[in-house]
Amino acid sequence: MRSKKKLDLFDEIAKFQKNLIKNKPSLKDMYDEVRMMRYKIRPLQGDISYLNLKNKKFIEILWNLGKLDDFFNKNKKELDKKGEEIFKNFFDNLYSKLQNQLNKLDLKIEEKLNMPTVIEMEIIREIKRIN
Repeated sequence: MRSKKKLDLFDEIAKFQKNLIKNKPSLKDMYDEVRMMRYKIRPLQGDISYLNLKNKKFIEILWNLGKLDDFFNKNKKELDKKGEEIFKNFFDNLYSKLQNQLNKLDLKIEEKLNMPTVIEMEIIREIKRIN
């Protein structure tokens, strides 16, 4: 019985990844969805007005992170302890990969390229709490 749960979990993860890649919406639709995902960007150091926060890759990464977060929250209730551990490892690995992509992304606005500045920001997602 446990191996069936494991198999279902791996099937769900595989389906999620295929659907995410196969059914990627247009940049405009991704941007609209990201806005509805209620991300907040808080500058920790520097001036974020020097950044192009409508950068295609930036929007795509945030969209992927939001979809991953939704998928995790939707499915975590149905898992046993072992399945939850496997799922969290998958989630953490993919989440780390996307965060590393964000850290390496060049978001500087072209006319401000020569501005010597360090910019650090925090990106959080507001989640409704259901009591």
